[in-house]
Formats: sequence, structure tokens, C-alpha cells
Amino acid sequence: MAEKIIAGITIAVCAVLLLRLCVGARMRFRFDSFARNAGSATRRTALNLWHWRSSRRVAQQAADAAILHAQRKAASAFEREGNVYKPDAFRGSKLDPNRELKDPRDPRNLH
Repeated sequence: MAEKIIAGITIAVCAVLLLRLCVGARMRFRFDSFARNAGSATRRTALNLWHWRSSRRVAQQAADAAILHAQRKAASAFEREGNVYKPDAFRGSKLDPNRELKDPRDPRNLH
């Protein structure tokens, strides 16, 4: 059974290569371009499938770390007086010249 499958694939490849030799230069260029694009798309799909689990695991770990960081930051940023939570951010003036301004897009501000 396996020999028949390999023989069929070999015959198909030989037929395609023979057909490529019979067509003109413009059609050969288009065929080669199509074959290159199909090969790179197949390779990209195979690599994505191969790395899917590891990339998903890395994303899950990053999300867990961000959640843990937010929980720790929220726990230390609020003070409770009775049944009222008072965040430290509301205590200082927003116009305080000594207040340090942080860029939220800066990756160093994640910690």
C-alpha cells in the first residue's frame, strides 16, 4: 500500500515538472511563483502548528504574571477605613511638581 502511494506521488511530481518544461517562459514564471508561495505558506502553517502549544503556554504565563502583578498592586494601593476603600492615588494633588510621571507604554513600568 505504501509503495503505491509513494509511486503515485512520484508520478504526479514528474508530470508537473514535465508540464512545467512544456509551457512558455511567462507561464513558467507564474508557476514557479505559485510554487514558492505555496511552499512558504505550507512551511509557515506547519511551524505555527508545531509551536502552537508552547506559544499558548507562554501567553498564559504572561497573563498569569500580569494578573498577579495587578492583584498585588491593588492590594497595596488601597487602604480600608471601616467599609470604605481609600486609594493612595487620591491623596496627592495631580498638579504636584514633585510627582513622577510615568509613561504607561514603557515596559519598565509593568513592575
